[in-house]
Amino acid sequence: MPSLLFSANSIISSISIQLLDVLHRPLYATLILNVLLKLSKSKSFCEELRVETLESVNSDLITMFDSLNKDRNPSKDHLQLVLDIITNLSLNCKPLMAIQVYLNLFSKGGNRDIHLRLIWRHSKCLNQIDKENLEGIIEVFEKFYSKHIYSPLMENRTTFKMLILHIGQIALKYPKEIEKMKLRGYTKILIGLFKTKSSIRIEDLRMK
Repeated sequence: MPSLLFSANSIISSISIQLLDVLHRPLYATLILNVLLKLSKSKSFCEELRVETLESVNSDLITMFDSLNKDRNPSKDHLQLVLDIITNLSLNCKPLMAIQVYLNLFSKGGNRDIHLRLIWRHSKCLNQIDKENLEGIIEVFEKFYSKHIYSPLMENRTTFKMLILHIGQIALKYPKEIEKMKLRGYTKILIGLFKTKSSIRIEDLRMK
């Protein structure tokens, strides 16, 4: 197992490269996806992945999912395998790394519905996060908001709600920890708004 962990990024990269090539080879696709499924169930393995590797495999899996859905008779087994792998990766990779990847993918375009679902799912896993990861997640969102606060994407009400969900959860679950942090920018404003308002709009951030 130690040697497998040491090679985690190389293994996943090798598998990821093959994902789109096996779409029309059902038996080989099943084999590749089952190998990836098994690896994705291992927390110790997933935690060895780098941001670049995790982003690449998620991107390829989502592309594969979209391609399968476009087929007239898509393999339900393959669709389910892809979704199970994506879910496992979201649960077993480092929380800070995972949210970096999902926000990066969302920024680049593609199937934003899946990206938003992954962001939503990730927000439900904030119950036991240490201070370092907490500060890291806040900083990741601060950079994202600073870059995209005036983007048309943020004007969709549902999208905006999804993209501020993490900060709302952190404000609710970690009030004492937040008091000790040096907050800045849009995340500082958001946390203040969550304390005083039941409904937050994109305009509340843009006017600050």
